[in-house]
Amino acid sequence: MTNTERDEMMLDDLFQVAAADPKLDPSSELLARVMADAEHLQPAPHELNTGPEQVKLGLFAQMVQVLGGWRPMAGLATAAVTGLWIGFSASSSLAPQGLTGLVSDDSTYYLTYFDDGFGESLGDLAEDG
Repeated sequence: MTNTERDEMMLDDLFQVAAADPKLDPSSELLARVMADAEHLQPAPHELNTGPEQVKLGLFAQMVQVLGGWRPMAGLATAAVTGLWIGFSASSSLAPQGLTGLVSDDSTYYLTYFDDGFGESLGDLAEDG
């Protein structure tokens, strides 16, 4: 037998003796004092705020609140505007035919439009392939 099993058996024996002895029951006076102390330590209920009702936020205000306020929204707006500006301003230099030249299958444009000198040296390769 290990020490823990022996200790558990001793505790079980003590609990059985305590449960069988009626003199060890707490008195009603002790229980009344414990309950009075418990009621004294209970927190008082808070009064409900009867102030003006909260205004329901609109969809845009809720989105701003979810994303963290106006500062993060200003950064997102700046990044969006910058991305649109780069996208529209670079489309004519990267794709001379516009966005349809990038998407269509019959386009024979490769790297020839990035640099005029580079395009002249690869012009015959673009026409062969």
